[in-house]
Amino acid sequence: MYSKRERKQFWKPSVDDIQNDGCDENEVELLCDIFESRMKEIACTLLRKGEYSLADFHNAKEHEIDGFTLTMEKYPHAGVEQWVGIFAAKGKQLRLFGMLDPEE
Repeated sequence: MYSKRERKQFWKPSVDDIQNDGCDENEVELLCDIFESRMKEIACTLLRKGEYSLADFHNAKEHEIDGFTLTMEKYPHAGVEQWVGIFAAKGKQLRLFGMLDPEE
């Protein structure tokens, strides 16, 4: 059995850089939360790339982010898995860069 440290769903996600093109502060906050949760979800699989329509997410319409799509990709860099997430909607794009760190 894996220890908590080895199971990446318990690791702490962090966003290292944000490139915003047209998203308001509320959208950025909501999309960052989604990016972090998807990092933890994909990290536990063998997937390297995932594509999502936020229209499929619970409460997306209520928060007015249902028009966004998300493309996520993980790749190794210097012995660490790094992540890139690109949210796109009509006239808007948010690019996020992040990683997962073991919680001590």
